[in-house]
Amino acid sequence: VPCYAYQPTEAEDQDLEGFCGEEFVSGEFVKLTSNAGFVNREEYGGHAVYGSAFSHYTFHWSHGALLVSDIQG
Repeated sequence: VPCYAYQPTEAEDQDLEGFCGEEFVSGEFVKLTSNAGFVNREEYGGHAVYGSAFSHYTFHWSHGALLVSDIQG
């Protein structure tokens, strides 16, 4: 899915430097992990564990500079 970086020229929140967005994708999506540590093991066991492992991998690979979280699928 293509992702885009946006930098607002005017915003109510003056601390907002930018954000990422992606095109709308239709269908049902399930939250597998969250940025608060939630892992949806009960409903989606293996898939959620893979998402959690990917989050860990991105953090490790980037030497702590990046972390992919809040994974949905």
